[in-house]
Amino acid sequence: MAERAAAERDLGSHLETHTIDGSITGLGCVAVGMVPALLAVVVALLAGPYGAAVQAMAVGLLVVLAITGPLVVIWAEGRRPDRSTRLHLFDRGLVVTGPGGTRACAWQDIRVTERVKTGGPPNGGWETVRWMTLSAPDGTELCALNTGSAVARSVRRALDGSYGS
Repeated sequence: MAERAAAERDLGSHLETHTIDGSITGLGCVAVGMVPALLAVVVALLAGPYGAAVQAMAVGLLVVLAITGPLVVIWAEGRRPDRSTRLHLFDRGLVVTGPGGTRACAWQDIRVTERVKTGGPPNGGWETVRWMTLSAPDGTELCALNTGSAVARSVRRALDGSYGS
């Protein structure tokens, strides 16, 4: 898909590809978040003053959930097309593929803006992060990269024409 889009825009040879967002998505987060809650319920049923029938049912529930839960999550996540956003770098431009579709742009058409974001957890530990945002000629944001990341350094080298130097 990326190679075809790059060929249509004459972006040259492929340099490298980066995945620029996390792989665990909504369904995965829900499944992972439910595990402690389900485990607590099963432990409470096993530790409580319940009879053997209730405890056997709790163990059975735990076994069924332990086997089917991950399989359902893996199956559902695997069926999502283009679930990760990928940045494909080429000699004369880039291609972004992902849930939002495929966008190809030449380097000279890409607008780069940088911003600083300061924040931190509620318990302190403030940190400042510099972000590089790449936008298409129509102003659509293609991606935002932490300027300290390897992919941002590769993009900067490609924009400067010094890739591979």
